[in-house]
Amino acid sequence: MAKLKFSSQVISHGDEEWSQYLESLGITSTTAVKLVTEAALLGSAIEGGVSPELVVLSDGARQFAILVHALCWVHMERGIRRLPGATAQHRQDIAEVTSDLWDYYQELKAYQQQPTPGERERLDRRFDEIFGRRYPEH
Repeated sequence: MAKLKFSSQVISHGDEEWSQYLESLGITSTTAVKLVTEAALLGSAIEGGVSPELVVLSDGARQFAILVHALCWVHMERGIRRLPGATAQHRQDIAEVTSDLWDYYQELKAYQQQPTPGERERLDRRFDEIFGRRYPEH
């Protein structure tokens, strides 16, 4: 990777030209080509005005772990569901937060159909109640 440097100059205008450029630098392995190409695309987007502070919201897939990455809270439930729970209380807490999460999700979907300022405030408070919980004994 020491062969690479930042440049605002356009290096290629197509796949063939890009492949030749990488080959000229000795970058030929599939993994290296993929990483360098993704970095170049991201660099090009930033050079073109996309903020490097852009938050990428995803399901946690590694290919989205770029810039500032945020895990979608609905997809975060997968991790909660996988927790074994060492005690009956742990298992009860896991089941409760999972149930609350999906109930909240349904409430959000209903809100999308008929949004009101009051319902938005209630949902904001409910979000904090569900996702602000602390379980010090766990």
